[in-house]
This record gives sequence, C-alpha cells and structure tokens, in this order.
Amino acid sequence: MQSSDRFTGDPTPEPNPGLPRGGHVAPAVSPFGRLLKRERLAAGLRVRELAARSGVSARAIEYLEGGQTLTPRRATRQQLAHGLQLGGRARHHFIEGPHDAPAHAGPIRHNLPNPLSSFVARAQEQRELVRVLSGRTRRRLITLYGPGGIGKTRLALTVAAAMLEQFPGGVYLIDLAPIESGPWIEVAIANALGVRDDNPTALGAMIMAHLRDRRTLLILDNCEHLIAPCAALVGRLLASAPGLQIVATTREPLGLPGELVRRLPALSLPPAADPEGAADEQRAAIAASEAVQLFVARAALVSPGFTLRAENAVAIAAICRRLDGLPLALELAASRLTALPLDTLAAELDLALQVGGGGRRGVHTRQRTIRATLDWSYALLSVSERALLRRLASFAGTWSASAAAAVCGDQSTPDLPRLLAALVAKSLINVETGGQQAADTPGEARYRLLETVRQYARDRLREANEEGVQGSRLCDWAIETLESVESPLDGGPDGTRWLARVETELTNLRAARVGLGA
Repeated sequence: MQSSDRFTGDPTPEPNPGLPRGGHVAPAVSPFGRLLKRERLAAGLRVRELAARSGVSARAIEYLEGGQTLTPRRATRQQLAHGLQLGGRARHHFIEGPHDAPAHAGPIRHNLPNPLSSFVARAQEQRELVRVLSGRTRRRLITLYGPGGIGKTRLALTVAAAMLEQFPGGVYLIDLAPIESGPWIEVAIANALGVRDDNPTALGAMIMAHLRDRRTLLILDNCEHLIAPCAALVGRLLASAPGLQIVATTREPLGLPGELVRRLPALSLPPAADPEGAADEQRAAIAASEAVQLFVARAALVSPGFTLRAENAVAIAAICRRLDGLPLALELAASRLTALPLDTLAAELDLALQVGGGGRRGVHTRQRTIRATLDWSYALLSVSERALLRRLASFAGTWSASAAAAVCGDQSTPDLPRLLAALVAKSLINVETGGQQAADTPGEARYRLLETVRQYARDRLREANEEGVQGSRLCDWAIETLESVESPLDGGPDGTRWLARVETELTNLRAARVGLGA
C-alpha cells in the first residue's frame, strides 16, 4: 500500500559541497567527518550556522567533512557537539568515539554530478529523506513527485551525496528523460552500474545478480513518461535485491505496494506587503522565505555583493510571490540581474506572467508560470542564443562543446563557446565537470538541458521548422562519431576506448537511430 504525505517547508538553506562524478570514487573522509556531516544535516544546519553555534571556524568544519582534516582535538569535538545540541549517548559517542570506520569502509562508487552552485533551502525535506532512507525503519522505494522545475532531482542528489558511506554497493543516478521506451530502462541502469552482456534478453538478470548482495541506492530520475514499465522493473529489482533502495523522481507516483510517496511543494513564500506592519518584522519574515533565500543566492552569483536589504526587500518578495516559489523560475529570473535592474525585472516578469500565466491556482498554474517564465527568458536572448538553445534540444543526453558545434553550429551561431557560456550564465543549460567523459576527450565539460527546458526548446525547434534539419545533422554527427573511434572490440585499449565513447554518447546515438527510423 502506498504511503503519501507532503513535505513541509523549513526556512534553513543548506549548501551542497562539490562532489566527484561519473563512476568515480568518493574522496577518503574520516569516520568522524562522515559522522559530523550526518549530524549537521540531521540538525538542518548550514556550515556557517554550525560555525556560529560552536565557535569552530567554517573552514575547519569543511575540512573535516571533506577529508582534508581527519581527526580533530577533543576540545573541538566538544565545541561541535555543543553547536549540534547533542545530548546523552549521541553526545558521548560524538566526543569520545569510537569513530572507527564500519567493516565496509572504503571508496564508494557513484556517478553523481558535480554541482556548480549550492543547494539552498529544503532543510526539512532533506532531514525527512535522510530519515526514511536510513535506520531500522528505512523505506526501500521513495517517490518524490511534483511539477517540472520544483527541484525534485536536486533534492534527491543532495541527500544521496550526503549518504554515500551508507551504500557500499554504490549510489547511481539514472536519467530516464532521454529514454523513449521501456526496454531501454534496463540498458540505462546497466550502463550506470557497469554491467554488460552480449545478450540483451539476459540484461535484466545480470542487473539483478549484480545488485543481489549489495547495498545500493539508485536514483531513477524523470520517470513520468515511463510509469508502467518503470514500475514493473522497479518491482522486480526490489524483490530480487534486499539491499537495494530506490528514489524515483516523477510527476506522478509509480503506484507500487510499499511505495512511500512524497509530494514536493514550492518553496515557502514571503508574506504579502503590509503597509501597517512593522518594517523590521516584515524584513525578517521576507528573509525567512525559502524562495527569497534561493533568489538572493542565485542573484549573488551573477551580481557579486547582491544581498537582501531594506530598500530591495519588497521588490524581491514581490518577484518570489509572482513566481509561486518555483525554483527553476526563480533561478531564471535571478540570472537576468546582470542586464536588468531589480525594479525593471519585477515589472517585466509581471507583464510576462499576466500574458502567459493567468488562470486558476494549483498545479496547472505552476506549469503555466514555468512556461511564461521560459517565454520571457527566451524573448530576452539574442537571435544567436535562441537558435543555439532550440537546436540543443536535438541532444537526448549530455553533450560536449565539440558535439554542439557539429550539430548546432552555423553562421547563425558564431562563436559557439561564448554562446554556450551565455546560456549557462542565464541558467538555461547546466554544465557538468569531472564526470564520465569520452575517452578521446578526457576532462572535457559536458552540458545538459533540464528536462523542462529541453521540452520547451523542442517546442521552439518545431515552431522554427528546424526539426528535420537538426535530426539529419544529429545523424551525421553520430555516424562520424562512430567512424572516428571504429575499432574491433577485442578488449584491448582501442576496444576499451570505443566502448567508453559509445557509453558516454549512448542516449544521443540512440536518438539519432530513432531519427533514422532504424
């Protein structure tokens, strides 16, 4: 039977440290460092908040959690225990130990992306997700559901990164957005796990055998277009692997017995302006809003020194309320502060949403808000930036700058690296580094469209009558890619390089194959 509930908001933001990516191993962190991070997350504290409470510097805390410092002095442990407000056995264990690593201690394999910005807000949701994934009452299938742009993926990845040491069998992200039919789900999971078999019909059995005796966490991202086949496969995997746990992100639940369903709400909003209210109290209430915290954090990335002040608090609150506390919409709006003053930004957003975001409240209204915000962001792009964004929707997975040049570049998109950087700065595409890259381009950055943005860009590509041309260019690139690394699969260095390249580009190669009608 499903268990359904709604996450409740908490105004405490939580940054997310950088993480290694792509089938690599987590850095060596001491048992105490892992314990410290787990207790800090459970308390819903940011690093700087714990520093203020304990008297231990933020840098020292980051060093402990990141592995640069292994064993702190006893006095430091006492200060940290005080800041964490630990009591009883938990306090004694924190200070006195033992902090020995568990028997399975060692590097944990994972393919989590390396985020380039901090994770803000959702402290309550983080604590709840950690709780249901751990302990004696741990749940094996947790589904985070809600509309696109609400932050489901980022929440799942942030918690997974904090819990790496609890899953010695590995933590793996499987993005299902590029998958068009059920049979390919197994292929995507097998690629993430490193499971291979020449017989496709045996792939499911190979995956189950791989997971059977391991404690592993899978994050199945963007399940909504594959609910039935995804649910069927998840049921089989959980039945065959007792140590397996799965977090699914989707716009609707999977509908499986034992599924713990959590609806992710929008970020908490600031109160409406009250002309008769005390100014200090109103500013404090605005500052406590999760939506405001995210907007200010992202605005500071593009406008260094940007902070919440008495003179801008009302305008920021109005923007956050107008955008319904939707993280994607807030990030898109904040990225525009490089070109627009805050008051102008608020006025333009209001006009855009009046045109495209009207209607009754609820989920459909939130979807209209995202659409209207994307329309507004798209309208502010240069002609070359618009052309590149819509053409990038040709890629089903991540891509490199060289692939973008081959598939999307022409005289209408000059200086393509600059255009890519501009779209990253405007929060329309994400850049991932340190992950699984093609063997012939080690260290090359990979780019990705959020699924909500990719669907929007795809619509724009269709409106521009460029789908056919872009499909042909993707096919040409796929053929050239395979020919450039063509090698017998003999297990030697050439064969290994060929496999690595194909695995990196698999979703894009598959999209090209579909375009050919193969």
